[in-house]
This record gives sequence, structure tokens and C-alpha cells, in this order.
Amino acid sequence: MSIRNNYRGNNMIRTTQKISTMIGSVGATGAAGPMPGLAMRFNTATNNADHDAGDVWLNAVAGSEVLLGIDDVDINANNIVDRISVWDDSTTTALYGIVTIYQATDSSNWIEMKITAVLSDQSGWTNFTVVHISKGGTIANNDLVYIDFNRSGDKGGTGPTGLTGGAITGLDYNFSTATADSDQGTGKVWLNHATRSSATVLYIDDNDNQSEDLSAFITLWDDGTMSADRGIIKIQQRADNGIWSIFKVSGSSVDATAYWKIAVTHIASAGTLANTNPMDVFFTRSGNNGAGLEALSNDSSPQLGGFLDANGNYIQMQKGGDISSASPTVIDTDGDYFICTGTTGFSAMTVAADRHFFLEFAAVLTMTHGAGTLDLPSGANITTAAGDVGEFVSTASNVVTCVNYSAASGKAQVESVTLTNSVTLTNKTLTSPVIDGTWSSYTTSTGKALVMGF
Repeated sequence: MSIRNNYRGNNMIRTTQKISTMIGSVGATGAAGPMPGLAMRFNTATNNADHDAGDVWLNAVAGSEVLLGIDDVDINANNIVDRISVWDDSTTTALYGIVTIYQATDSSNWIEMKITAVLSDQSGWTNFTVVHISKGGTIANNDLVYIDFNRSGDKGGTGPTGLTGGAITGLDYNFSTATADSDQGTGKVWLNHATRSSATVLYIDDNDNQSEDLSAFITLWDDGTMSADRGIIKIQQRADNGIWSIFKVSGSSVDATAYWKIAVTHIASAGTLANTNPMDVFFTRSGNNGAGLEALSNDSSPQLGGFLDANGNYIQMQKGGDISSASPTVIDTDGDYFICTGTTGFSAMTVAADRHFFLEFAAVLTMTHGAGTLDLPSGANITTAAGDVGEFVSTASNVVTCVNYSAASGKAQVESVTLTNSVTLTNKTLTSPVIDGTWSSYTTSTGKALVMGF
């Protein structure tokens, strides 16, 4: 390439020539540079001891290692202590950094692990506590390797304090130390006793401190069918939730127009409540009675879905209180075996349907047979004696049948029979026979003798 400029006088004459550029051929690829990291020699020994200069080793086969050992010098005898001593400087203590061991001749053979604890200087080598991450291929004993370390960033500073969360609050009321059964004003809750553990009534105004009418909610507090435990009321001081009282709703509530009277039983209390203390009032309703046997004590008319299997036990009978004979005689409901006192005769009983009961008579009286009201054996009246026992069943309300009668004397209860000169006896037991005649024995048509003892 050449450019010549000619000048003639004050004039410049420019001569331009064509420029050509020649590009040479691409040269040969240069040799690969060394891999980054420390140049070391891999030792497959797993004992925790100083090995040869320039060695790196694990305490177990790759994949199970928990300890990494690195000699103080590399394979070129360069001291590397200052370089590896900073590998635990990160303030991210659960992950100080990542260590990768590469085989120098084939980087597809590698072991990767993370440092999880402060290093330990062993005077000649350094131990690192590690957790295995992954590996590829196999690194053999005495293979030249390079060790690469990537430090974890430091833990970030503590962030700003978050906004204060909303308080968990109940109904907004103020406590009143008054104990009178009278309205104490809007937003008041109070008890019928100055000692909280002795309170039996909790009073609460219809309106809370925000003048919100809560009566539609409060009226539900006694709806639970567990009559003695319909729900739980907790009153808690708002400024100090360590001051509180807990009651269970144990009866019906009464609407006193501007406030409610709730029957309660004290459960527990802590701290001291002062007049006008801001309070949170909480209510938790109890579940209804279950339909199973556990609810029998609260069920006035329990029913079985099939035959009752007593499982080798028995249904216990209950002796009720004594009842007085009267016309009609009233059968109580506190048992199924009664002592009937008095001498007043009767021809009827007042009793619910489907009762099975026993009467033990304490004196002489007359039960008069009455078809449809008091059915007695053989339709005959019974004159009782002390100690007699009758067994009765009410087939309907006030309709009673005597199904068995046991006299204290041991004699069966039968009708009387009057014998004349000719009489036919059929299944009769004579208790007080009246004989018209002078004979005392008789031979039947079958040849059997009838012997009477008087």
C-alpha cells in the first residue's frame, strides 16, 4: 500500500491509489490453560492424618464423606494455608461455601460438597466439615486434581421491624366491680359476687363499648343441650392477658331488657380485676348431647334400636320411697319396688303406661278387682296381709294387671269353694272349706280318695 501526495505551488495535488489488505490463515489452537483452583494430588486414604505433601483426601468414599483434608502445600510446594484459611469466613454459617474437586485430565470426574462448619487447623493440614452434594465419574489414587472454592455470601442484615399485628380480641367491654342485679351501663360486664370464684351469675350489657347491640349473639349462649355445661365464657383484661376468669354456662340466661343475666359456674381465675378495666369477653359454645348411651343421664326418654344385651350382667332394680295406700294409689317414679303403707283400700292406681313394679304391703287392706282398671287374679278381690307382695304391670296409663301375688303365709290366693252333698272339684285348692254334712272323706269315681283335713 502506497500513497503519494504532490504539491505544486500553493495547490495540492492528491493522487489516490487502490489499497489492498491481505488476511493470513488461522493459526494452530494453543495449549489448554490450567484449570482454576489449587493444584493437588488426590489420596484415596480415609484416615484422618497428615498424608504426603500436596495431598487432598476424604474420610470416606466419595458420596459418604463428612470430612475433607487438605495439606498445607500444593503439589508445587506452594504454601496455601492463607488461601484456604478464609473458606469459613462467610457469616452464612449453615453453608460457608462450595468445594469442587476436578480430575485434571478429565473434568467430567468430580466431587462436590459444601462446608458446614468452622475449619480445624491440624498443624500440617486443615480439616473441613462437609456435606456431600454430588459427584461424577471416578477419581483414582494419586490423580492430579484441582480444587475450586466458591464462597457463600454473608448473611444479610436484620430487616426492619414489621408492622404490629392486630390483637386477638374478644367482645369489647369494661369490667365493673358492682354486684347488683341492675343495669350498670353500656359496655359493662360484672358478676353477682365480689369474689369471682363465688360468682353464680355473670351480667353483661346488651351493648359493647362501641354501642354495638350484641343481644342477638348473647341470647345464644345458653342454647347448648348439655344443660349443666352449655358453653365457656372467658373474661380477660386487655392490657394484661395474664388476668382473667373462666366460667361455664350452667343454666338458662335471662333477658333483663338492657342486660343479660347468665347462670354460671366458676372454673378458674388469675390476677385481680379492677373497676373499669378494659376487657375482652370470649364465648365458646359446648356441643349438644350425643345420641349414644353417654347421653342417657340427660335423656328423659331414651330409646333402644334393638334388643338390649346385658353382656352377662343384669338390669338393677331400684327400691323407691314408701307410698301411702289411697284411692287411687299413686305409684311413684323413683323406683320399681315400693312399700305400700296404710289400710285404705283401693280399686285403681295412678301410674304411667309400661311400668313393671312390685308392691309390698305393710298392713291389711282390700284391693278390689275392677276390669280395665285393676285386674286381679281370677277376678277376685284380695285382702292383703303384712308382708304380702304383688307384682304389677301397667299396660296403659292407669290400667294395671296383677300378674303375680305372693302371700306372706305361703298360701296361694284362690277363690272359696262351698261343698254340698255333691260337688265337682276342678283344679281347686281349698284354704277354708265349708262342709255341709258330717263326712270327712269321699271316694271319687276313679277310686281315688279325697281326704280333707280340718
